Amino acid sequence: MPRPTPPIPPAEAPEPASPGLQAPEGDASRKEPKPRGRKRRGFLGSAFGHTLLVLFELAAGVLLVVLVSAGLLTWRLSRGPMPMSWFAPYLEQAANASGPLHVAIHKVMLAKAPKGATVEVLADDVVLTGKDGALVATLPEFRIALSVPALLRGRLAPTRIVLVRPRLNAIREVDGRFRLALMSDDDTDNGNDFVNDLVAALQRPPDPLEPLGALTKLVVSQAKLSVDNRQLGLVWSAPRADITLSRDRTGIAGSALLQVDLGGHMTEVSADLGYRLADGTVSAVAHFSGVSPADLARVTKASDGVLAAVGGIDMPLAGTVTLDLASDFSPRIFDVALSGTAGTVTLPGRLKAPLAVANLDLQARLDAGGVTLSHLNLDLPGANGAGPGSAITLNGKAAKRDDGSYKVGLATEVKAVPLGALDALWPLDALPKPRAWIMQNLSDGAFDKVTFTMEGTAPADLSDLVPTRMAAGFTFSGATVNYMDGLPKVKGVGGSATFDGSRLAIELTQGHLLDLSLGTSKLDITGLDKSQQKMDMELPVTGPISAALTVIDTPPLGYARKVGLVPASVAGTADMKLHFSFPLVATLKMDQVDLGVRAHLKDMAADGLVAGVRATDGQADLVLDNKGMDTNRHRPPERHAGPHPVA
Repeated sequence: MPRPTPPIPPAEAPEPASPGLQAPEGDASRKEPKPRGRKRRGFLGSAFGHTLLVLFELAAGVLLVVLVSAGLLTWRLSRGPMPMSWFAPYLEQAANASGPLHVAIHKVMLAKAPKGATVEVLADDVVLTGKDGALVATLPEFRIALSVPALLRGRLAPTRIVLVRPRLNAIREVDGRFRLALMSDDDTDNGNDFVNDLVAALQRPPDPLEPLGALTKLVVSQAKLSVDNRQLGLVWSAPRADITLSRDRTGIAGSALLQVDLGGHMTEVSADLGYRLADGTVSAVAHFSGVSPADLARVTKASDGVLAAVGGIDMPLAGTVTLDLASDFSPRIFDVALSGTAGTVTLPGRLKAPLAVANLDLQARLDAGGVTLSHLNLDLPGANGAGPGSAITLNGKAAKRDDGSYKVGLATEVKAVPLGALDALWPLDALPKPRAWIMQNLSDGAFDKVTFTMEGTAPADLSDLVPTRMAAGFTFSGATVNYMDGLPKVKGVGGSATFDGSRLAIELTQGHLLDLSLGTSKLDITGLDKSQQKMDMELPVTGPISAALTVIDTPPLGYARKVGLVPASVAGTADMKLHFSFPLVATLKMDQVDLGVRAHLKDMAADGLVAGVRATDGQADLVLDNKGMDTNRHRPPERHAGPHPVA
C-alpha cells in the first residue's frame, strides 16, 4: 500500500501534475517501514530496469518544472542540497503503478552536481520488493546527475549515476561469463543485474537516442564487494570498494580502490581499468602491498590451481599485476611483478622443512604463447640470521604448442649454499637415491655455485611435466667426504661435478686423507635414469707410509696388522690409489664392495723388520683387493687374509 501524501505546499508547488500522476491522500508525516520479506528471482532484469527508467523520467519532469518556475534555483543549490521529501511519494506512486516492483524511498533531495551543467537527484534508502513482498534490492543512497540543457529541451539525459554503500557480488561463471550483481543486505545467492546493466550501457558508444546514451560516469562508493570465481572455486571479499568508470567514444577508463580482508588483517589494492570499444577487450593494472599468498589461499579456500600451489609462500608481497582480457573475459595477457621480504616457503612432501627467505623478487608473464618466468630471485638469510646467505635464481619458459601441450625449459643457479643447509633446499622427490647418499656422506664446506638446466614436455597441465633432458654443474669447497663407512674421511675437499640425467660425475681437486694429500679424484654415480644406481670412485693420495698403512688397516679393511705391519713404526712415503665400486643401497655389505688398493712405498726405514714384506732399496709395492694383499708385484702374489666382513 503506497504511503499517504499531503497536498504540495504552495511555496514549493510545481506546475499541476499530469493526469497520470495523482497525489495520494493522507498524512505524509507517517513514514512507512522499509519492506522486508523473502527473496524472489526471475523477473529482475527487465522489471528493475523499467522501474528505474520510470524514476528517471519522473525526476526529469519535476526538475524541468522546477527549472522553468524557479529562477533562483542555481543560487539555492549553491548553498547546499534542497530537500524535496514532498516528492518521494510521487516517485513511489509512479514506479509502483507501472511495473511489477514496489519501490519505497525514504528521502529525496536536489543538489548541484560537482562539475558541469548538471543537477543531481539524491534518493536515500531505496528499497525494491516484488508484489508479493519478496525483497529484490536495496540502495542506501542513489544519485542521478542530469544535464540541465537537455532538461530545458525536454529530454532525459542522465550523465552520471552514483551508488553509495551498495552490496555487490562480482561473479565469474563456470562458462567464463562475468556479471556484477547488486545484492540486498541479506542476499545469499546471485543478486540482480542492475549494476551489470549499467556497466553494459557504458560499454556501448554514446547515443542520444538511448535512455542512458548520455551517461558518461558510473561511481560506486563505499561498496561491500564479494568476488565469486566459480571457474576456479575461489571466493574472497572487500569490505570497502570504491569504483569509478568513465565513458568516451573509444571506450571506458576507470579506477578502483579496494580494502581486502585477508583473514585478520586488511590490505589495500588499487587498480586502473580500461575497456576498448573497438575490440571489446578489457585491461587492468593492479598495485598492492602486504599480501601473503598463504593468507590469500587460506581466505579463498583454494584447494588446487595457482593459489593452492603458491599457498606455501608465507611472506608479505608487494607488486603489480597487469591483466588483459578478451571480449569473453578469457585471459590474453597476465603479467606479474612481485617483491617480498622476511618470510618462509613451505612445500609439504617436497621440502623437508619450511625454508626461510630474506628477499624475493619475481617477474613472470602468461600469454597466448605460453608462460615465461623472466626471473625468480630468492635470497636466503645467513647462518643465525646474520649477513647475506645463499642466493637462488630461476628462469624458464613453457612454450605452448598447437596441440595445447607445452615445451618446457628451466634454468636455475644457486650460490653459496652451506652443505649443512642443502638438506632443506634439495626437494625430497628429486633424485632421492643420490640425495640420500650425498646427505649421508658429504658434510661441512659449501657449494660455491650450482647450475641446473632442464627441458621437458607437459600436457595442458604443467604439473604433469615429463623431463626429457637434464644437466647440472656445481663447484664446492671445504667439504668432508665419507667415501666408505669406518674408513678415515677425506677433509678440506674442493672440486666440481656435472650431471646429465643418468650420471653424476664428481671430480675432487684438493683435500687430505689423514696426512695424505689428495690428488685429482673421480667419484661417479651412474644409473640415475634407472631403478638401480652404482657408485664408482678412485682416490689417489700421496704422503707418509704410516698414514697410508693406517687407511688400509682401519676396519672393515684391517690388512696391515694381518701381515704384522704396525703403521706407526714404518717410515717413508707412499703413493697410493684407492678404488671402490658398490651399489647405492640403504644397507651396504662388504661383499657388495669391489675393492682395489695399489701403493708404492718409497724410502722405507722398516725394510726387513716385518716378515712377508720384501723391500728392494727401501721400496715396496702393495696390491690389495677383496681376496687379500700382495706385498710385491714383481713376483707371484703372496695372499694374506682378506678384510673383516661388514655386518
